[in-house]
Amino acid sequence: VEAYEDGLAPRTLGPPREGLQEERIAVRASSASLVGTWLRPALAPGSDEAVLLVAGSGPTDRNGDNPLGVSGAPLAWLAVQLAREGLSTVRMDKRGVGE
Repeated sequence: VEAYEDGLAPRTLGPPREGLQEERIAVRASSASLVGTWLRPALAPGSDEAVLLVAGSGPTDRNGDNPLGVSGAPLAWLAVQLAREGLSTVRMDKRGVGE
């Protein structure tokens, strides 16, 4: 799946997520919010435990994409594979990057 962002180049949105639950989350502070994605197996027991996936250096978003040359959503792919193995994940955009 691809989408165009800012009219520059196609941006991969990541792997299919059938059988998984995906939820947009936000952590709010007094002056800003960080937005992210909580991905978990659809049949996961009621657990709040999750693996936190942290984006690399530079303007890298929660999916692992970077306008300086990284595309393909590597962190989204990793999150889906972990969810298929029964592990929930949380991916957050960094301040000033992504949503």
